[in-house]
Amino acid sequence: MPKSPATSKKVSTSRPEPISWPQIARKAQIDATVIEPEQIMVFENFLTQSECASLVQFVDSLDLELTPPPKRGEATRVNQRASIQSEPFATTLFDLLSPHLPPDFPSFQKHLVPAPKPVLCNPNIRLYKYTQGQFFGPHYDDSVPGPSIPVKQEQEQAQMAVVVSGDTSASTSTTVKGKTVTSRSQGTRGKPKSAPQPRAIPTWSEWTILIYLTGQEDGITGGETVFYMDEGIGKNRTRREIVPPLTRGTALLHRHGKECLLHEGRLVERGTKYVLRSDLLFGQIA
Repeated sequence: MPKSPATSKKVSTSRPEPISWPQIARKAQIDATVIEPEQIMVFENFLTQSECASLVQFVDSLDLELTPPPKRGEATRVNQRASIQSEPFATTLFDLLSPHLPPDFPSFQKHLVPAPKPVLCNPNIRLYKYTQGQFFGPHYDDSVPGPSIPVKQEQEQAQMAVVVSGDTSASTSTTVKGKTVTSRSQGTRGKPKSAPQPRAIPTWSEWTILIYLTGQEDGITGGETVFYMDEGIGKNRTRREIVPPLTRGTALLHRHGKECLLHEGRLVERGTKYVLRSDLLFGQIA
Protein backbone atom coordinates (compact mmCIF):
# COMPACT_ATOMS: atom_id res chain seq x y z
CA MET A 1 0.00 0.00 0.00
CA PRO A 2 1.57 3.33 -0.98
CA LYS A 3 2.30 5.60 1.93
CA SER A 4 0.86 9.08 2.17
CA PRO A 5 3.39 11.73 3.22
CA ALA A 6 1.19 12.65 6.17
CA THR A 7 2.29 11.11 9.45
CA SER A 8 1.46 11.58 13.10
CA LYS A 9 4.22 13.38 14.99
CA LYS A 10 5.14 13.37 18.65
CA VAL A 11 3.46 16.07 20.71
CA SER A 12 5.88 18.82 21.60
CA THR A 13 4.08 20.12 24.69
CA SER A 14 5.39 18.36 27.78
CA ARG A 15 4.18 18.89 31.33
CA PRO A 16 6.52 17.83 34.16
CA GLU A 17 5.64 15.61 37.10
CA PRO A 18 4.41 15.59 39.80
CA ILE A 19 0.87 15.21 38.53
CA SER A 20 -2.03 13.91 40.60
CA TRP A 21 -3.64 11.42 38.22
CA PRO A 22 -7.15 10.08 38.79
CA GLN A 23 -7.20 6.51 40.07
CA ILE A 24 -7.92 3.66 37.66
CA ALA A 25 -8.24 0.05 38.79
CA ARG A 26 -7.45 -3.36 37.32
CA LYS A 27 -10.38 -5.27 35.91
CA ALA A 28 -10.98 -8.98 36.36
CA GLN A 29 -12.83 -9.18 33.06
CA ILE A 30 -12.30 -7.08 29.93
CA ASP A 31 -13.86 -8.13 26.64
CA ALA A 32 -11.32 -8.10 23.79
CA THR A 33 -12.55 -8.09 20.18
CA VAL A 34 -10.40 -8.44 17.08
CA ILE A 35 -11.66 -5.95 14.49
CA GLU A 36 -8.98 -6.73 11.89
CA PRO A 37 -6.54 -9.62 12.48
CA GLU A 38 -3.05 -8.44 13.53
CA GLN A 39 -4.14 -4.83 12.96
CA ILE A 40 -6.98 -3.57 15.17
CA MET A 41 -8.34 -4.71 18.54
CA VAL A 42 -10.76 -3.12 20.98
CA PHE A 43 -10.96 -3.74 24.72
CA GLU A 44 -14.42 -2.89 25.98
CA ASN A 45 -15.01 -1.61 29.50
CA PHE A 46 -11.32 -0.87 29.86
CA LEU A 47 -12.31 2.08 32.05
CA THR A 48 -15.49 2.51 34.05
CA GLN A 49 -17.88 5.42 33.57
CA SER A 50 -16.66 7.05 36.80
CA GLU A 51 -13.00 6.60 35.81
CA CYS A 52 -13.71 8.24 32.45
CA ALA A 53 -15.53 11.12 34.16
CA SER A 54 -12.57 11.68 36.51
CA LEU A 55 -10.14 11.73 33.60
CA VAL A 56 -12.34 14.14 31.61
CA GLN A 57 -12.36 16.47 34.62
CA PHE A 58 -8.58 16.06 34.84
CA VAL A 59 -8.11 16.96 31.17
CA ASP A 60 -10.28 20.05 31.56
CA SER A 61 -8.11 21.16 34.49
CA LEU A 62 -5.02 21.29 32.26
CA ASP A 63 -3.75 24.22 30.23
CA LEU A 64 -4.52 22.67 26.84
CA GLU A 65 -2.97 23.97 23.64
CA LEU A 66 -4.64 24.25 20.25
CA THR A 67 -2.78 22.20 17.66
CA PRO A 68 -0.57 24.45 15.50
CA PRO A 69 -0.91 24.44 11.69
CA PRO A 70 0.68 21.33 10.15
CA LYS A 71 4.22 21.43 8.82
CA ARG A 72 5.12 19.93 5.48
CA GLY A 73 4.38 16.20 5.47
CA GLU A 74 2.19 16.33 8.58
CA ALA A 75 -1.51 15.56 8.75
CA THR A 76 -4.00 18.34 9.38
CA ARG A 77 -5.23 18.18 12.96
CA VAL A 78 -7.58 20.54 14.74
CA ASN A 79 -7.98 19.82 18.45
CA GLN A 80 -6.74 20.78 21.90
CA ARG A 81 -4.09 18.66 23.58
CA ALA A 82 -1.49 18.22 26.27
CA SER A 83 1.37 15.79 26.80
CA ILE A 84 2.57 14.56 30.20
CA GLN A 85 5.65 12.44 30.80
CA SER A 86 4.60 9.99 33.50
CA GLU A 87 6.26 6.63 34.07
CA PRO A 88 3.99 5.82 37.06
CA PHE A 89 0.79 6.31 35.04
CA ALA A 90 2.27 4.38 32.09
CA THR A 91 3.00 1.51 34.48
CA THR A 92 -0.59 1.66 35.74
CA LEU A 93 -1.88 1.48 32.16
CA PHE A 94 0.32 -1.49 31.32
CA ASP A 95 -0.67 -3.33 34.50
CA LEU A 96 -4.31 -2.84 33.51
CA LEU A 97 -3.86 -3.87 29.87
CA SER A 98 -1.24 -6.62 29.87
CA PRO A 99 -3.26 -9.40 31.60
CA HIS A 100 -5.83 -9.16 28.80
CA LEU A 101 -3.44 -9.24 25.83
CA PRO A 102 -3.33 -12.48 23.81
CA PRO A 103 -0.23 -14.57 24.67
CA ASP A 104 1.00 -14.35 21.07
CA PHE A 105 0.37 -10.61 20.66
CA PRO A 106 2.28 -9.90 17.43
CA SER A 107 5.43 -7.88 16.86
CA PHE A 108 6.42 -6.82 13.35
CA GLN A 109 10.05 -7.63 14.23
CA LYS A 110 9.49 -11.31 13.44
CA HIS A 111 13.15 -11.95 12.61
CA LEU A 112 14.40 -11.17 16.12
CA VAL A 113 15.31 -13.93 18.59
CA PRO A 114 14.08 -14.05 21.28
CA ALA A 115 10.77 -12.78 19.91
CA PRO A 116 9.89 -9.28 21.17
CA LYS A 117 7.08 -9.04 23.70
CA PRO A 118 4.98 -6.17 25.10
CA VAL A 119 6.87 -4.75 28.09
CA LEU A 120 5.63 -1.21 28.79
CA CYS A 121 3.32 1.59 27.83
CA ASN A 122 4.86 4.76 26.49
CA PRO A 123 5.34 7.22 29.39
CA ASN A 124 4.55 10.05 26.98
CA ILE A 125 0.84 10.28 27.83
CA ARG A 126 -1.14 12.44 25.40
CA LEU A 127 -4.55 13.90 26.16
CA TYR A 128 -6.81 15.12 23.37
CA LYS A 129 -10.02 17.13 23.35
CA TYR A 130 -12.07 17.48 20.15
CA THR A 131 -15.03 19.85 20.13
CA GLN A 132 -17.63 20.32 17.40
CA GLY A 133 -15.99 20.81 13.99
CA GLN A 134 -12.57 19.45 15.02
CA PHE A 135 -10.87 16.42 13.44
CA PHE A 136 -7.58 14.63 12.67
CA GLY A 137 -6.90 14.15 8.95
CA PRO A 138 -5.64 10.96 7.24
CA HIS A 139 -2.22 9.93 8.55
CA TYR A 140 0.06 7.11 9.67
CA ASP A 141 1.41 6.76 13.21
CA ASP A 142 5.18 6.43 13.50
CA SER A 143 7.03 3.92 15.64
CA VAL A 144 9.14 5.68 18.29
CA PRO A 145 11.91 4.49 20.63
CA GLY A 146 10.93 3.97 24.24
CA PRO A 147 12.99 4.00 27.43
CA SER A 148 15.52 1.24 28.06
CA ILE A 149 14.55 -1.17 30.82
CA PRO A 150 16.90 -3.12 33.11
CA VAL A 151 17.16 -6.88 32.83
CA LYS A 152 15.80 -8.60 35.92
CA GLN A 153 18.45 -9.68 38.40
CA GLU A 154 17.47 -13.34 38.29
CA GLN A 155 17.92 -13.38 34.51
CA GLU A 156 21.45 -12.07 34.91
CA GLN A 157 22.21 -14.64 37.59
CA ALA A 158 21.05 -17.44 35.35
CA GLN A 159 23.61 -16.35 32.76
CA MET A 160 26.53 -16.09 35.18
CA ALA A 161 29.22 -18.78 35.25
CA VAL A 162 29.17 -20.91 38.35
CA VAL A 163 31.67 -19.58 40.87
CA VAL A 164 34.36 -22.13 41.57
CA SER A 165 36.51 -22.02 44.65
CA GLY A 166 38.76 -24.60 46.28
CA ASP A 167 41.70 -26.88 45.48
CA THR A 168 42.62 -28.51 42.17
CA SER A 169 39.97 -30.91 40.87
CA ALA A 170 37.62 -30.10 43.71
CA SER A 171 33.90 -30.31 43.09
CA THR A 172 31.77 -27.32 44.00
CA SER A 173 27.98 -27.22 44.22
CA THR A 174 26.20 -23.93 43.59
CA THR A 175 22.47 -23.21 43.63
CA VAL A 176 21.22 -21.31 40.57
CA LYS A 177 17.51 -20.48 40.37
CA GLY A 178 16.65 -23.26 42.80
CA LYS A 179 18.67 -26.01 41.05
CA THR A 180 21.95 -27.48 42.25
CA VAL A 181 24.70 -27.27 39.65
CA THR A 182 27.97 -29.17 40.18
CA SER A 183 31.14 -27.80 38.60
CA ARG A 184 34.76 -28.98 38.74
CA SER A 185 37.65 -26.59 39.07
CA GLN A 186 40.46 -26.62 36.53
CA GLY A 187 43.41 -26.71 38.86
CA THR A 188 43.15 -23.22 40.32
CA ARG A 189 42.46 -21.87 43.76
CA GLY A 190 40.39 -19.28 42.16
CA LYS A 191 38.99 -15.92 42.73
CA PRO A 192 35.28 -15.61 42.01
CA LYS A 193 34.44 -14.34 38.57
CA SER A 194 33.16 -10.81 38.65
CA ALA A 195 29.44 -10.41 38.12
CA PRO A 196 28.40 -8.74 34.85
CA GLN A 197 27.32 -5.15 35.00
CA PRO A 198 23.55 -4.65 35.00
CA ARG A 199 22.36 -4.12 31.45
CA ALA A 200 19.30 -2.57 29.91
CA ILE A 201 17.39 -3.53 26.80
CA PRO A 202 15.93 -1.09 24.27
CA THR A 203 12.19 -0.76 23.69
CA TRP A 204 10.20 0.58 20.78
CA SER A 205 6.52 1.21 20.02
CA GLU A 206 4.45 -1.01 17.72
CA TRP A 207 0.79 -0.38 18.65
CA THR A 208 -1.11 2.84 19.26
CA ILE A 209 -3.37 2.88 22.33
CA LEU A 210 -6.44 5.15 22.12
CA ILE A 211 -8.70 5.21 25.17
CA TYR A 212 -12.04 6.91 24.58
CA LEU A 213 -13.06 8.90 27.65
CA THR A 214 -16.34 9.94 26.01
CA GLY A 215 -18.40 8.28 23.30
CA GLN A 216 -21.72 7.91 21.58
CA GLU A 217 -23.33 7.38 25.00
CA ASP A 218 -22.45 11.01 25.75
CA GLY A 219 -24.23 12.34 22.68
CA ILE A 220 -21.21 12.48 20.36
CA THR A 221 -21.95 12.32 16.66
CA GLY A 222 -18.98 11.69 14.34
CA GLY A 223 -15.45 11.55 15.71
CA GLU A 224 -14.85 7.87 14.96
CA THR A 225 -11.36 6.59 14.11
CA VAL A 226 -11.61 5.27 10.54
CA PHE A 227 -9.07 2.87 9.01
CA TYR A 228 -8.56 2.27 5.30
CA MET A 229 -7.58 -1.19 4.04
CA ASP A 230 -6.48 -1.44 0.41
CA GLU A 231 -7.44 -4.75 -1.19
CA GLY A 232 -6.87 -6.28 -4.62
CA ILE A 233 -4.51 -5.15 -7.38
CA GLY A 234 -4.74 -3.13 -10.57
CA LYS A 235 -8.25 -2.41 -11.79
CA ASN A 236 -9.65 -4.62 -9.04
CA ARG A 237 -8.08 -2.56 -6.28
CA THR A 238 -10.57 -1.32 -3.71
CA ARG A 239 -10.38 0.51 -0.39
CA ARG A 240 -12.40 -0.82 2.52
CA GLU A 241 -13.35 1.33 5.51
CA ILE A 242 -13.05 -0.10 9.01
CA VAL A 243 -14.93 1.95 11.63
CA PRO A 244 -14.74 0.70 15.23
CA PRO A 245 -17.49 2.26 17.37
CA LEU A 246 -16.69 5.31 19.46
CA THR A 247 -17.64 3.86 22.85
CA ARG A 248 -16.85 5.43 26.21
CA GLY A 249 -14.29 3.46 28.25
CA THR A 250 -13.03 1.43 25.29
CA ALA A 251 -9.33 1.02 24.52
CA LEU A 252 -8.62 0.78 20.79
CA LEU A 253 -5.25 -0.71 19.81
CA HIS A 254 -3.93 -0.56 16.26
CA ARG A 255 -0.62 -1.37 14.60
CA HIS A 256 1.66 1.50 13.70
CA GLY A 257 5.09 2.10 12.20
CA LYS A 258 5.68 0.20 8.97
CA GLU A 259 2.55 -1.91 9.58
CA CYS A 260 0.23 1.08 10.13
CA LEU A 261 -2.99 1.44 8.17
CA LEU A 262 -3.96 4.84 6.84
CA HIS A 263 -6.50 6.25 9.30
CA GLU A 264 -8.16 9.45 10.45
CA GLY A 265 -10.27 10.89 13.25
CA ARG A 266 -13.55 11.96 11.68
CA LEU A 267 -14.93 15.41 12.23
CA VAL A 268 -16.92 15.73 15.46
CA GLU A 269 -20.38 16.86 14.41
CA ARG A 270 -21.81 17.14 17.91
CA GLY A 271 -20.54 16.77 21.46
CA THR A 272 -16.99 16.70 22.86
CA LYS A 273 -14.60 13.81 22.28
CA TYR A 274 -11.91 13.14 24.90
CA VAL A 275 -9.09 10.68 24.22
CA LEU A 276 -6.13 9.39 26.22
CA ARG A 277 -3.26 8.22 24.01
CA SER A 278 -0.21 6.08 24.69
CA ASP A 279 1.68 3.33 22.83
CA LEU A 280 2.46 -0.31 23.52
CA LEU A 281 6.21 -0.80 23.73
CA PHE A 282 8.03 -4.02 22.85
CA GLY A 283 11.39 -5.42 23.93
CA GLN A 284 13.37 -8.67 23.79
CA ILE A 285 12.74 -10.27 27.15
CA ALA A 286 13.81 -13.92 27.27
